[in-house]
Amino acid sequence: MKREPVLRVRRLTKQIGKKKIVEGVDLDIYPGEVFGFLGPNGAGKTTTIRMLVGLTKISEGDVSICGINLKKNFEEAITHVGGIVENPEMYKFLTGYQNLVHFWRMCKKVPKSRIDEVTRLVGLEKAIHNKVKTYSLGMRQRLGLAQALLHSPSLLILDEPTNGLDPAGIREIREYLRRLAQEENLAVMVSSHLLSEMELMCDRIGVIQNGQVIEVKDMRDFVDEGATRNVVIDAQPVAEAQRVLEQLLEGGIRKEADGLLLDLERDQIPFINAHLVSEGIRVYSIRTVNRTLEDRFLEMTGGDTIG
Repeated sequence: MKREPVLRVRRLTKQIGKKKIVEGVDLDIYPGEVFGFLGPNGAGKTTTIRMLVGLTKISEGDVSICGINLKKNFEEAITHVGGIVENPEMYKFLTGYQNLVHFWRMCKKVPKSRIDEVTRLVGLEKAIHNKVKTYSLGMRQRLGLAQALLHSPSLLILDEPTNGLDPAGIREIREYLRRLAQEENLAVMVSSHLLSEMELMCDRIGVIQNGQVIEVKDMRDFVDEGATRNVVIDAQPVAEAQRVLEQLLEGGIRKEADGLLLDLERDQIPFINAHLVSEGIRVYSIRTVNRTLEDRFLEMTGGDTIG
């Protein structure tokens, strides 16, 4: 059975004057997945997100949420969306619970018991009756998530949800988002400049550059793409191993602290190993060095700064 996307974006465009900030963006985001949205500074990432949540007017194209057209039926479509764009704003003189009650009063047909449910979902049971001014930044982020989840949305859109958090807080938010996607069957769209965290958090990745989406892939396919891979060979004597490899491969061997680094296709590895052994070289290990999301992002964008 074919899955239907929660969010479907077609030819999404934002034009200011004669300049197109975002042009022809196509995206599908599905229930139960965490989708990472990446782009260098000025690529159009935040503008795209602001259009999806109704903070910026769409110039051209269509956005549908749960099958409802955002431009034609904005109020109905946006009821399926929860979001945090930049930092969540709360009333600091109120408790966490009082803040959620305030937002609950603006939600239609949401039982009050939902406040306790979202409090448990984000792990704030012990602090929910404390005043928000006593909360750490991580706790305020979790309270913002609780508020965004209060009306049981189908799509959660988060722009830099870990901004300003320490490593422990970043890990907490990452784990909560993965759990929420799975337990609530939420479609989660998240942007962040922390590429190592996005690699751990996301099921799929989309990259936007110069206002256009240039790649959408499963995370595993994204980082493993390509026929060649970096390989580190620990062999002795090192100088002799390097000489043999350079003759065999016509250069491209780099000496590193933990061995010789070279680019190989997978099928070449056993041949290289057999050749080194036949030359009397002791091979202690051959290991591939997996490329990271950061490596792939920089390759694709030419080293542009992410933001």
